[in-house]
Amino acid sequence: MVVFSHVASLLAQEKQQKEALVRAAYIYNFCLFVEWPQTAFHDKREEIVVGIAGRDSFIDIVTDAVRDKTAQGRTFKVIRINSITDAMRTQVLFLGFPETEKNESYIAALRYSPIMTVGDDPKFAEKGGVIRLFSEQGSVRYEINLASAKSAHIEFQSRLLSMARITGRP
Repeated sequence: MVVFSHVASLLAQEKQQKEALVRAAYIYNFCLFVEWPQTAFHDKREEIVVGIAGRDSFIDIVTDAVRDKTAQGRTFKVIRINSITDAMRTQVLFLGFPETEKNESYIAALRYSPIMTVGDDPKFAEKGGVIRLFSEQGSVRYEINLASAKSAHIEFQSRLLSMARITGRP
C-alpha cells in the first residue's frame, strides 16, 4: 500500500511540474501577441520584466521558459515580487498568492497600470485580473478579461483572443 501511495504522489508531482511548464510557456506566448502602450517602457531596448509574486517555485520555471527568447524585439528579465512597489516595475505580473485577497489587493493597486496581470485563482479574471490560466479537460486554457486589459491600456491581437474564453467585455 505504501508503494502505491508513493507512486501516486510522484505522478501527481510530475503532473504539477508539467502544468507549471505549460503555464510558463503561455506567459511567454502572451507576450508575442500583446501590445503595451509606449509608457510601459522607457526605451525601445528595455527588457520585458516578468514579475512572480506569491509562488517562488515558479520563478525558475518562467526564467527557463523565456531564456534566450525575445518578444517584440525585447529580451526578458524575471524577478521576484515582494511588494506592490516592486510590481510597478513589471510589464507582466504573475500573481500566485494562495490568499485570494492578496491577489485582489495587487490587482486593485495596479488596475490602471500598463501591466498584464496573470493568475490562476478561480476568480482571478472576475476580480479584475487580465488573464486567468485554468485547467480544463486535462489542458491548460486561458480567460481574458477585456475590461481589465482596457483599463491597463493593453491590447491583444485577434489571434490570441480567438483561442481565449472572453469575459468583461467593455
